[in-house]
Amino acid sequence: MRFPLFRDNWTKYRVSDLLETYPTNSLSWDQLSYDISKLKNIHYGLIHNGFETTCIDVKSDLIPYIKLAYYPKKYTLLKIGDLILADASEDREDVGKSIEIIEEVKQKTISGLHTIHARDKVNFIIKGFKGFYFKSKPMKEQIFKIANGSKIYGITSSNFNELYMCMPGKLEQEKIVSLMMKIEQRIQTQSKIID
Repeated sequence: MRFPLFRDNWTKYRVSDLLETYPTNSLSWDQLSYDISKLKNIHYGLIHNGFETTCIDVKSDLIPYIKLAYYPKKYTLLKIGDLILADASEDREDVGKSIEIIEEVKQKTISGLHTIHARDKVNFIIKGFKGFYFKSKPMKEQIFKIANGSKIYGITSSNFNELYMCMPGKLEQEKIVSLMMKIEQRIQTQSKIID
């Protein structure tokens, strides 16, 4: 199903043609804290169970800080538009679950344990689209095929780079992101009413 004013075919790309991946850290929850420090860390557990929306702001109180004793020597700071995927899960459905940073990152934040950190190589994808696209049925089906493991399912950066994305033009991307954000907001509102 598509918005009626768009007729052009979507173009197929290999993920590695559109996105570049960056190293992440392996800090456990014990090495993180909610006491304020200089560096925040997005742990895969937050992607699975913490965030209520796909598009996030790193100002979120859900994101813990790294304890000073465990600061990594090398890291890549998150930027607006970066995609973060959980690369492991006990539940096959949640492998590759994604979030995207959609607000300017003013607090230094990095991608943590069991995550894949990806950033646009080219100015082709609008803010928010990647986060929703990686939750789409066609992408999830690809991820299921490459997810390996018996008790814990996982994907690697190499596998991630071999996935394919079928991309609409920027105007259609904007429409899709706008609709998906409204749907998520509606779900959040209804959940609060039920609670």
